[in-house]
Amino acid sequence: MTSWTFWSKPRKAASNHRLINKSRPRSFAGPFLLWRLSGATASDVFVQSAYKTEVCGEALAVLDKVISGYDNADQKPVLLRKRAWVKYVLDDLEGSLSDTTEAVKLDPNFAWAWYWRGRLNMLAGDVEAAISDYHMSLVADPLYCRTHRILGDITHVTYKIGKNGQSALDEIIETRQCTAQHDQYLAFVNHLANFRDGPYRGAQDVLDQLISSTDRPEHLILRRAWISAQMGQHEDAIDDLDSLTADRELYERVGKQLRAQIRELRAAGNSCAADEFSTRNAQFSSVYRDALRLKIQLQMDLEKWTHALASLDELITVKPYTHVPWTRRGEVLDRLGREDEALASYLEAIRIARPENWNAARGYSPELLQALFRVASIYEVQDRSAEALVVWDKSLSVAHKSVIGYAQEMMGIGGHYKGDQTKIYDEETKTAVRSCLADAECNWARLYPQMPWK
Repeated sequence: MTSWTFWSKPRKAASNHRLINKSRPRSFAGPFLLWRLSGATASDVFVQSAYKTEVCGEALAVLDKVISGYDNADQKPVLLRKRAWVKYVLDDLEGSLSDTTEAVKLDPNFAWAWYWRGRLNMLAGDVEAAISDYHMSLVADPLYCRTHRILGDITHVTYKIGKNGQSALDEIIETRQCTAQHDQYLAFVNHLANFRDGPYRGAQDVLDQLISSTDRPEHLILRRAWISAQMGQHEDAIDDLDSLTADRELYERVGKQLRAQIRELRAAGNSCAADEFSTRNAQFSSVYRDALRLKIQLQMDLEKWTHALASLDELITVKPYTHVPWTRRGEVLDRLGREDEALASYLEAIRIARPENWNAARGYSPELLQALFRVASIYEVQDRSAEALVVWDKSLSVAHKSVIGYAQEMMGIGGHYKGDQTKIYDEETKTAVRSCLADAECNWARLYPQMPWK
């Protein structure tokens, strides 16, 4: 968010009197207030609500007088900025917008004025105009941090509802409804929550506008694909994802360029711009993998098994030491009737997820348990029951305790485990596993939909 923190901690009373000391000659009060307004934080301008109207009202009168008789066009936008801010503090948002609009007419390269007009339009509910103004702010100054921050906040909201659904908006509104006055981030969230065609459609409109206003839209296109998937528009989502995964080398090439820019900015002492570039670089470098993961999920939902297999093979090329895509690959090969290849993929998933390997931290996931179930099941079908038991005993004995907890939970659902969940692979758990393997109805496909953590 921006740095205008209007309700920050008040200073001591002595400081307040320095701001509004009425014994100071009137000839000094105007320049003094203007100086304070030009570089002060909000708490320096009104440190207690009792002084706000008095201090800013005095400043507004001085600024009105100065601006009305000011002939220097080069300096006038700066004075308009000060007056726009004072009007904003006094809740005169229309007056602030008028001054800001005049400032950008006089100086189209005034990044702050474009940003501020965007903020005011957002508060007024005109999101389309706000995003257009934010874009113009970055045209004027591509490194302007306040604009980057609010755009980052906006895109993060679209990410949250794309991943977590519309309930994410309720959570944001609940946590921010008592924040600072005139919260443009909250205004945007409320816009989506009350959008006439629903939050998803509102998010799509915003993302369409953002995508059209940048030359590096990849992470925004990914956000749009998530929203489309939430709306059940799988084919539209896959079209976006196909465009994102068409050129893997692009991400390596551009990522290298962005990292070089970050080093240059830090060397020049521009830490704010470097942080913003770093954020975008982090987003950019993960877009390709995230797009592949979402495309795989949608292709599997649509039962496009051959396409899903090709996407999984590409993801494994990029991330060979993660067990989840190996499990997914086994599942797809299962669907295609390629049992031996499926078995090899499941075994690779188990191998990678075991604690003695690099990827030990992921050894507790449901995908590992799925691979274990499928290996045991395939061995049973192939009349290799002894090997099925070896897989269970060896794999569960070295796996993370959460996997054992999942196994006990599933054995309980299948009616073969009677005790409390212990996350310890003891004799009772082993007996339950053996009983389940001998039960044709005790399998992953049947039990998984009933798991409470699904």
